[in-house]
Amino acid sequence: MVRIRIGKNHFAKLYEEVRGMCPLCGKVLIDDSGNRLNSRAEAAHIYPHSPTNEEIKLLKDAPRLSQDPENLDNLILLCSNDHKMFDHPRTVDGYMKLYNLKKQLLDNAAGKEYYEKHSIESDLFIILEKLGSHIISDASIKLSYDAIKVMDKMKDTESVLIKNTISQHVNDYYLVIKDFLKELEKDHGGVSDLIAAEIKTCYLDLKKNCFTQESIYYHLVEWLNAKTANAYIYATPIIIAYYIQNCEVFTNDMPQQSR
Repeated sequence: MVRIRIGKNHFAKLYEEVRGMCPLCGKVLIDDSGNRLNSRAEAAHIYPHSPTNEEIKLLKDAPRLSQDPENLDNLILLCSNDHKMFDHPRTVDGYMKLYNLKKQLLDNAAGKEYYEKHSIESDLFIILEKLGSHIISDASIKLSYDAIKVMDKMKDTESVLIKNTISQHVNDYYLVIKDFLKELEKDHGGVSDLIAAEIKTCYLDLKKNCFTQESIYYHLVEWLNAKTANAYIYATPIIIAYYIQNCEVFTNDMPQQSR
C-alpha cells in the first residue's frame, strides 16, 4: 500500500488534536526555545501501515478505527522516542492504549462541531462573574427542595470522581445560582428560561448523537468555555452542575449511551 505524505492541513489537525504535546509522555512536539522551531512530532500509524505477518496475527482480534491505515483516524502524533518504542516491538497492550487514546481524541473533536452551532445568552456572563467573587459561608449547605439526586441522574456515568464533583458543586452553589438568576430576572425577564433552553438544546443535540454521559458533561463545559473565551474555566463546570440538578441536562431514566 502506498504511504501518503501528510499535508500541512492534516498535520495541523493532528497537532491540534493532541494540543501540541505527545499524548504518551507530555513532551512539547514543536520546540521554540531557540532561534528556530524544531519539531519532534511524528505521525504514528496505530494499526501498521504495512503490517508483517506476525503483526497481522498479533492484532487479528483488535478493533480498528479505520480500515484504511492512511486515514487520519488511524494516525496520531507522537514524539520520535515514543513512536519508536510503540513500533518496536509492537504489542497488543501498546496498540490498545493508543487505540483508546485516539478514540477519546476523536470523541473530543466530534463534540467541538456543536460549539459553534449552539449559542448562549450573554447574560450568563453576569452569573459567571458573580460566581467568581462569591464566598461560600457554609461548607455544609443542605438543599431544601425536592429534586432528583445527581447520583441517580448520572447512573450511566462510570466515573465516581465526576459524580462527586458535580454533587459537590450542586451542594455548594445550587441555591446561590438560583438566587443570582432571580436577581437577573428582575431586569431581564425571561432570560433564565432562555439560558436553560439553550443549555438543554445543546445537551439534547449531544444526546441524540449518542455521546456518553461523561462526554456530554465534558462537552457542555467546553462549549461554555469556548463561548466565554475561556475566561471562566472554574465557574463553567458549576453552571453545568446547576442545570444537571435543575433537570435541563440528564434525566433519571436516561438509557445507556454507546459513543
